[in-house]
Amino acid sequence: MGFVKKAEFAPYSVERGGYTTLKSLITAVVRDLVSYYEHPDESGTAQNGFKLLYPMDNPDLGDPDSIDTDVFVVQATGHVDPLAGVDPSFEAAGADIIPQPWIIRFDAGVGKQCNPTHNNRREDRNNNAPEVGNLHINISTPLQLHQPTVGDWQMYDYTPPNRGVGDEPVVIGTLGFLGERIAVQDKQVAWCDPNDSLRLEIEDKGFFCRRPLYNIKTEFESNYPDTALVNIAGTPNIPMSYALSVSDHGIALAIWEEATDQYDAKGHRHSWLVCQRLVDKETGKPLVEQAESHCPLTCLYGIQNQTQDITRYFVVRESDVHRPSEDLDATANTRDSVALINPQEQISVTENYEYVISVPSGINTQRYFYLEEMDMLGYCSADIISQDGVAELSMYSDGTKKRYKGLRATGKYNSGLRILMRWYNTAITTQNNVGQPDVVPGSSAGSY
Repeated sequence: MGFVKKAEFAPYSVERGGYTTLKSLITAVVRDLVSYYEHPDESGTAQNGFKLLYPMDNPDLGDPDSIDTDVFVVQATGHVDPLAGVDPSFEAAGADIIPQPWIIRFDAGVGKQCNPTHNNRREDRNNNAPEVGNLHINISTPLQLHQPTVGDWQMYDYTPPNRGVGDEPVVIGTLGFLGERIAVQDKQVAWCDPNDSLRLEIEDKGFFCRRPLYNIKTEFESNYPDTALVNIAGTPNIPMSYALSVSDHGIALAIWEEATDQYDAKGHRHSWLVCQRLVDKETGKPLVEQAESHCPLTCLYGIQNQTQDITRYFVVRESDVHRPSEDLDATANTRDSVALINPQEQISVTENYEYVISVPSGINTQRYFYLEEMDMLGYCSADIISQDGVAELSMYSDGTKKRYKGLRATGKYNSGLRILMRWYNTAITTQNNVGQPDVVPGSSAGSY
């Protein structure tokens, strides 16, 4: 069941809160991705930005407890990315499209106790174990996705071509991973050993970490070696919220713990990602003409918690490249890559007392430098706009104003940098986790 009865796709945004487990939050995110719109006619099929690939048994996304997996895989449709599938506008123009499919894999159960007799990277997870508080996300092409006949869908391990000479292959995590990839020898990690420090490091360096802030490795796991018997998840009375925007050329997603603005990066948890086709700086038109460009699909993400404080990016795919690139630091000039974003506190006011909001630009692939930019995200000094504040910007030659919603500041007490995400609703509408109706995009309340 969708939240808005509307047959045709239109860009939308939604914010929901009150989640105490990552599984319940991610299940809601997936529901907003694959079934936000519901066709007014029960016999019809609404146009949504993604389709659910896994689980394949048509799960009830409104009831997370009824789903016996923590892994979800969705694939982009032509509504969220014209090159991901057949888009009606391209068909009408008579253009030939070579599909460039891409997927998002969510794993909200990283760290659950596995079968004690099993000790390799394909752990036999106990889905009934309490949540220990780690979320891993991969964005890639379907070619990096392993679909076993039994067990959850996994990402293939990644072994760089220049590794493993004369020794066992060195695994560098997985491709398209949002977080810090840790190098390990194959089977070096004791996935079933709750005291294995390398396993814990790999688990904690993902997109969102909910482990308690005190030293869980020494305090909890020394006293309770069987972590399946102890709920060591992030404190349940600190709920989580998320904001999601789905456009016709990409998505933006942010997850944070509520009311933690008085803490610095070590005391709060806030993660965000943007995955989109670049847009022209003058017109705002997405770069999707395959006859003129390799049309890179780019992912930029930021993670702040007790284990990471990073902002990185990678190219998910190009028209003729079918794998994610190595991720790079988005805040520094490095070889063949320029900084996309300034992570420090900065001046965002001109001499004429105009506020300045910047958007990331200067994307490099291994072959080309792109003048286009990422319009799904902006950034400015945190004191320019508050969290949940909305800025309306005239950015492109189409003459329309684009809305951007402020996210959590990077520093304590609303200091440092503030990330803004593209916001398509006419108001800041916060829904609880039951799923209240949103402002319908394209309604008389405003233009999009």
